[in-house]
Amino acid sequence: MRKKILNIFFIFGIIFILNGCTILDNYLGKKNIKSATDIYNEEGVTLKGVEKLVDGLENVPHSLEGTTLFNVQYYKILEDKNLVMKKSNLSIEDIEKLKLYVFSNEEAKKLSLKNKNIIYNSKDYDKDKNLVIKKIENFILAEKTDFYSRDMKIQKIEEYQKFLEYVPSPKIFEKKVMLEKEVTIEIGLLVDNLGFDTISNIVRDEINKISNRNYNLLLDKYIYFKGANRFYNSLHTDYIIEMVITRTNITPFSITTEEKDGKTMIIKENRISIDGYFNLFKVSDRKLLNRKHFSFETNYTIHTIKENKDLIFENERHIIEDEIRNKFDMFFLDDIKTLVRTTKF
Repeated sequence: MRKKILNIFFIFGIIFILNGCTILDNYLGKKNIKSATDIYNEEGVTLKGVEKLVDGLENVPHSLEGTTLFNVQYYKILEDKNLVMKKSNLSIEDIEKLKLYVFSNEEAKKLSLKNKNIIYNSKDYDKDKNLVIKKIENFILAEKTDFYSRDMKIQKIEEYQKFLEYVPSPKIFEKKVMLEKEVTIEIGLLVDNLGFDTISNIVRDEINKISNRNYNLLLDKYIYFKGANRFYNSLHTDYIIEMVITRTNITPFSITTEEKDGKTMIIKENRISIDGYFNLFKVSDRKLLNRKHFSFETNYTIHTIKENKDLIFENERHIIEDEIRNKFDMFFLDDIKTLVRTTKF
């Protein structure tokens, strides 16, 4: 009997989850279709609008509003394609229309399997697909990107990647890879200006550990962290972040004693203070590109037990190491990422 009741609860649980997923899908689908409608009304037929509409129809494939909007735009996309294909010299706007033609047909092919009212002109697409792709390829390969800024090159990479998601083109892929190499930046961390006092040595050790754990970390688009080193010449990177500590201090702010079982415990509370900054510069000309200050304080407690003539000390260095490790784990990588993301390369 108990097993039967558990089975009933299990079945109801599955039904509840499925109903929840259906409600969520329905909500997201209608929301995306509404957004796509707004984009169409304001801007006409655009790639972002059709993408939003496709997302909506994937969740609610039989939406009358979504189906109607897709078909209206699909006819316009076919019409634009026919006009562009008659031209001998194409503009960027023409290429965007051809990209939209390929995208909308690839999506229409899938959507029409779920909803027979979605228009998909397979005859037209089969006839013109390769010609359209060839025109897009020729335009992209002829485009001179040598004098583009890094941001513009990244924008082009993203455009190529989006196109490659539904049209395999080895030539465009090769150009994308070439641009990725051009925009890739490797950054190393220089830790030779930290001093040699106890705290600076501990900080250096902890930074090295964090850096080793996060070697090759992606800091921003195509920007990779290549670890830390004390020696400038050992960092084989085009950009370097120099870490400088300007102040370290350990200040006692409380001492108390407790007597128990013939023992005296001395409780000492100290505060660690560290200030410094990160400099980001280009190696080739030592040009300073950005700077970010850091500062933190943390408290720790150390106990000393006095029994008869014996004194038992806690390992203060280990306690300091733990406190500094916890602090640097919290802010170090975030500060490095912020420094990089606010830098104009």
